[in-house]
Amino acid sequence: MADGAGSYISGTLTWYNRSVAFTGTLKSVGCRRAWYSVFDAYANPLGPRSSSTHCNTVTSVPATLPADVVGGGSYAGVCLDDANGKPVTSCGVYPRP
Repeated sequence: MADGAGSYISGTLTWYNRSVAFTGTLKSVGCRRAWYSVFDAYANPLGPRSSSTHCNTVTSVPATLPADVVGGGSYAGVCLDDANGKPVTSCGVYPRP
């Protein structure tokens, strides 16, 4: 997903039984950070994570997200946030395959 200023986050989610790995790249124009979480079947977050804030750079932003519930997580959310943690785009929602 991308904002109108040229920042973006892209990557791959790899689903495991009790966790999800995000391997991705963040390009920041100004200051941005990545935010991600896995959710259970009732839309409860299972341990959100965020990258540190990055300014005017392209960097790797890997994360391991907990999904420690029976059956694992149902979907993941990935957002592009500003330096204060406010989303600057709509968050992407990715169901478990």
